[in-house]
Amino acid sequence: MGSIVGKAMDENMKKQQDFMLKTQQIQLERMIQMNNQMRERAMAAQVARARDMFNFYAAFYGLACIGGIAGFMRKKNPSAIAPLLPLTFVFMYQADMAYGDKLVRIRGK
Repeated sequence: MGSIVGKAMDENMKKQQDFMLKTQQIQLERMIQMNNQMRERAMAAQVARARDMFNFYAAFYGLACIGGIAGFMRKKNPSAIAPLLPLTFVFMYQADMAYGDKLVRIRGK
């Protein structure tokens, strides 16, 4: 009789271990899926922030261009349009980050 009870307990313990293992696997898969979703949401928030900042920077860049060109035409001095060179590089970087594939290139490396 002791061996029958022992076998039943061993079978129950084996079933319980299998159940716990499956539960842990499901929980791990759910955690991985949740982490992926959180990462994707963070990337989407970063893109949205870059696009919002790009709008403000585009307005600033436009005003700087108009002011620089007006100053150049008035004084005939190229120093008035000199700041447009670095501003153009920064503007293009922001445009690539907001509407280009900069984040895809970053993630790929």
